Amino acid sequence: MSIFTSGRVIAKPFRIFIDGDLQDLLTQVQADLYVYDTTQPSEGWGRFIEDDGVYANPSSHAFTATAPSITPAGRDLPARMRVRFYYDEPRTAVRRVLPLGTPWGQYHVREAFDVIVFDGDPQEGLTALCSTRDPKTVRNKVVPSLDNLAHAFQGRTEWNNLPEFIDAEFFKWIFFKLGDNPTLDPNIFLTEIREVKSQDLVGGSARFSDGAHSERVEVASLLAGQNASFGPAKLCLQTTVPDAYYDMELDTMGGFSMFAGSGYEIDNDANNGLGRIDLMEDLWLKVLPVLRQSFVNDQDWVTRGRTQLRDDALHLLRTHFSI
Repeated sequence: MSIFTSGRVIAKPFRIFIDGDLQDLLTQVQADLYVYDTTQPSEGWGRFIEDDGVYANPSSHAFTATAPSITPAGRDLPARMRVRFYYDEPRTAVRRVLPLGTPWGQYHVREAFDVIVFDGDPQEGLTALCSTRDPKTVRNKVVPSLDNLAHAFQGRTEWNNLPEFIDAEFFKWIFFKLGDNPTLDPNIFLTEIREVKSQDLVGGSARFSDGAHSERVEVASLLAGQNASFGPAKLCLQTTVPDAYYDMELDTMGGFSMFAGSGYEIDNDANNGLGRIDLMEDLWLKVLPVLRQSFVNDQDWVTRGRTQLRDDALHLLRTHFSI
């Protein structure tokens, strides 16, 4: 699995609706900590730390999680709860080669995923980021664990049709901006589209890497038509709020990945462990909302850009194929 303090940060958004606040949610987390049991596998919450020495290691090592706390508001960010969910996962292939009666901890691995929940209006749902997008883990572990927290307050968890979802035309807008004016917002500059994926109506898909732009013939052929959609895409962004560089991937569901090349212009250990979490939280709350709103507000895209992008693609194809 993936945790936020690993080299590549992966984040999937959720909303938690409860009859309570962030402190109430923390109290419930503290009541459901991971406790090592010598007789059987365990699962439960724990403190969010950089390297506890037990993640992704055999479950035979005794470990009991310590209670997490709330990170106070600061850096123009709301208070947030950073927690880790531990669970002992069986390794079937290992078990097959071990003799009968082998203690369970020798064929289980202690897996984990991280969750950050941001303070906010409970009526609108507390925004949460989870460190995995693996469908099986989300279905079997992430959703049940978050649901258990929410149900303690007669609440619920949502992960579909969130406000952070990306509009279908967003990635076409990104192509247009890269060629026309890469300033996406006064505080956000697009330096490169490193890679983008596309899909068509009949189920075909393609991936364009090593720099994806509208002047590539294969990209232009999709932009000239009406049947292709784009995303996810790997983008390189220079931002001034915060003063940072992001090498990231943005997906259509509102989730993202942040790669190791990302960092603050003035280094504050953002390339290691917990320092990267600050960088990720800034991306989620200071950069991506502005980026989505810039797309929504761009009337030049509506009146000129959409048509120009297609016309330029058609012109490139006619020139390339001499037609």
